[in-house]
This record gives sequence, structure tokens and C-alpha cells, in this order.
Amino acid sequence: MSAFLLSRPLRVLRRVMIASTLALLLFACEADRPTRPDWLLKPQQFISITADLMIAESAANQRYEQDESRYTRFLKFRQNIFRHHQIDSTIYRLNYDHYTAETRRAENVFVYLVDTLEARAAANKLMSFE
Repeated sequence: MSAFLLSRPLRVLRRVMIASTLALLLFACEADRPTRPDWLLKPQQFISITADLMIAESAANQRYEQDESRYTRFLKFRQNIFRHHQIDSTIYRLNYDHYTAETRRAENVFVYLVDTLEARAAANKLMSFE
């Protein structure tokens, strides 16, 4: 009878130990999940900034004055774009590296980038006829 009384608390203790071990493992796995970095822009915001930069580069190549190089003009445009989007070149570069690191992600970004540029071009054509 005393062996039965001792084995019951041991079984309860074993269940408590198993349950606590499982809980610890669950929380440990949850903590290993990667968190989104503070500097990471949403994909649509990154695409919008990149489209602005591509348009700025085109504008710098088309309209420039003799006393100012195309590159200097582009740098001014780029600075204004970053100021408008409230980021700096370091944040943009980190995001560029992030979104182009994996081939599939880069393909998706560039497909949406082309769509964005085409939509902006179409909107400009509509505005020029008004």
C-alpha cells in the first residue's frame, strides 16, 4: 500500500516535469523566430522609392545644365527623394540588399517595379492630354 502511495506523487511529479519541459520548449522555439528589423521597409514603399529613383535618374540624364554634371543633379534628386520618404541612403541600401538577396523575392520586386513605372507613365500621358 505504501508503494502505491509513493508512486502516485511520482507520477504527478513526472507529469508536471513533462508539461513544464514542453512549455519551455514551446517558448524557446517562439523566441527563435526572426523578428522584422526596424529598418525594413514594406515592399510597396521600397518599390515606390526605387521607382522615384529610376525616374530621377532618367530626368537627370535628360535635363541638365552645363555647369552641373548629370551625376551631381541625380544626387540632388536622390537626396530630395530620401527626404520625401523620410529615410536615408543607408536605410535604402539595407532594403535594396534585403529585397534582392533572394532570386524569387527580387523577381517579384522587379515585376511590381515595372508595373509601377508603367502605371506612372500611363498616368502622365493621361495628364498631358487634359
